[in-house]
Amino acid sequence: GQFGDIVIRTINGFPVRLRDVARIQEGAADERSSVRLNGRPAISAGVIRQATANPLVLSQGVRDMLPKLQADLPPGITVDIANDNSVFIDRSIKAVYTTIAEAVVLVALVIFVFLRTLRASIIPLVTIPVSLIGTFAMMALAGFTINTLTLLALVLAIGLVVDDAIVMLENIYRHIEEGLDPFSAAIKGAKEIGFAIVAMSMTLAAVFAPLAFTPGRTGKLFSEFALALAGAVLVSGLVALTLSPMMSSLLLRHNPNPNRFDRFIEKLLTGISTGYEKLLIKVLRQFRWLVVAIMMGCGVGIALVYPTMKQELSPLEDRGVVLVTVNSPDGSTLDYTNKYALILEKIGSTYPEFDRIFANLGNPTVAQGSVIYRAVDWDQRQRTTLEIARELQAKFNGVAGINAFPITPPSLGQGFRERPVNFVIQTSDSYQNLNAVTRQMLDEIAKNPGFISPDVDLRLNKPELRVEVDRVKASELGISVDVVAKAVETMLGGRVVTRYKRDAEQYDVIVQTQESGRNTPSDIDNIYVRGRNDTVIPLSALVKVRESVSPRELNHFGQRRSVSITANLAPDYALGDALKFLDKTAAGILKPGYTTELNGTSREFRSSQGALVIVFVLALFFIFLVLAAQFESF
Repeated sequence: GQFGDIVIRTINGFPVRLRDVARIQEGAADERSSVRLNGRPAISAGVIRQATANPLVLSQGVRDMLPKLQADLPPGITVDIANDNSVFIDRSIKAVYTTIAEAVVLVALVIFVFLRTLRASIIPLVTIPVSLIGTFAMMALAGFTINTLTLLALVLAIGLVVDDAIVMLENIYRHIEEGLDPFSAAIKGAKEIGFAIVAMSMTLAAVFAPLAFTPGRTGKLFSEFALALAGAVLVSGLVALTLSPMMSSLLLRHNPNPNRFDRFIEKLLTGISTGYEKLLIKVLRQFRWLVVAIMMGCGVGIALVYPTMKQELSPLEDRGVVLVTVNSPDGSTLDYTNKYALILEKIGSTYPEFDRIFANLGNPTVAQGSVIYRAVDWDQRQRTTLEIARELQAKFNGVAGINAFPITPPSLGQGFRERPVNFVIQTSDSYQNLNAVTRQMLDEIAKNPGFISPDVDLRLNKPELRVEVDRVKASELGISVDVVAKAVETMLGGRVVTRYKRDAEQYDVIVQTQESGRNTPSDIDNIYVRGRNDTVIPLSALVKVRESVSPRELNHFGQRRSVSITANLAPDYALGDALKFLDKTAAGILKPGYTTELNGTSREFRSSQGALVIVFVLALFFIFLVLAAQFESF
């Protein structure tokens, strides 16, 4: 209120109070962003974890802090969590724990059915916790974390770690049934089977270890999975050579009077073994070449079928959230973007699967933004976010005036906004020619129904006003270009000219023409500057104003001018097919001097695809070497 008492002087030196010539209000600067949560105005604050922080611990810490923040807020203002990406991590880990428990129970039942005695079943079951504890120790030494992939490795390990113990147990039990005492049977059985167990463990480890050499993000993710699984197998082999024989010598006993269940299972297993023996003898004597022919036919079938199979980087997951990216036409205002974002929020509110709708507009420009639909818990809905996103896309296509498309977060840690297709065209040619080539590509892409909402990052039609100063006339009138620039900046864009302090608070003083005086290019005629001898010169006498367009942004990739074509994919259209289509289309359109590259998920898919072929060959080679050592023959 005290601003109004500030005295300024007119051209003739006459003093005037500021309140008589200016409108003073708080927040006079243009709004550049808008945030809403469930339709209510909001202020957003993002919490980003450090590289070594645990996202689950961070999430819980924020939730514990909310009641304290709420207590300090005035009435009518609430604090809430709009989106928490750690929820999916927490549910995934809990699901894996459940799977581990189920796997242990199923393995225990299978072992009991085949061994037919609880005493004997205890021996391989003890291998499971011992091997898992040993694996955790190896993971800690290697610096691995407990995450979804390492836990999935442990799920697979539960079925693998008992193999060695069962083989050792079965061989020892065979000697006990033949009349040896348990201790002697354990010594003899362990000696006979020891090398075979070492070979089994090494063979299994050789299958998974090459995955650790996969490059890129895929290799980083699956190296922990592969090495954790290989470590579990090696620990189980050590346990089978040490703990299992000792327990067998103490727990196994010969059963001279088997019960009915024991006799039934024994009869069933004997029948299977006898039948397999007869079939094997017959095949080896009469149909050896038929088996070889079938094997070779399978190899040829794989070679023929593999190229026609759909290929993608990873299957999409239901992460409980749908992100809608909003792009208004270049030059749009925040009010324009906000108007259409409200329509998107209204569409999302019709879905009972969503309990929170978070709109963040003006990021990175006033013509862009995002709307996040947060779904209820997985067990409270029947449809996945993938199904809902496909339905939303059809509705968004009917919203004229903006380009909006839903995105379900990628599975392997890519950027939240990243789309599966990211095709880059590079050249040293002009951006105008590059734009023309890009339009040809988009015309061909539009004919393919597999691509959804294709978009490019090269836009040359952003509206702008070019203010050109007549330097000769300005010099004759004693006005510098700097004065003209500051006048335009101050009156049209707004400028902080000073700061005002009151009651330990500091306020920016912003000078700017009222909105009604800066809506059209002709409003520049109302701006005046001082010339020689304090003469007042209208700006229109010094400048020429013309409307034109300019690029919104000019991107480079690999130090060359580039444009990126991004798109979502239809449910039945794989990423591999999309990239093949783009490569073929580019080969027919691009002129000499133009090259193509991939970025984001597409680049990761292409690089990991070639690397996994090498890993597959390495795995076969390692297994062959281990088997050659085991059988002492190539």
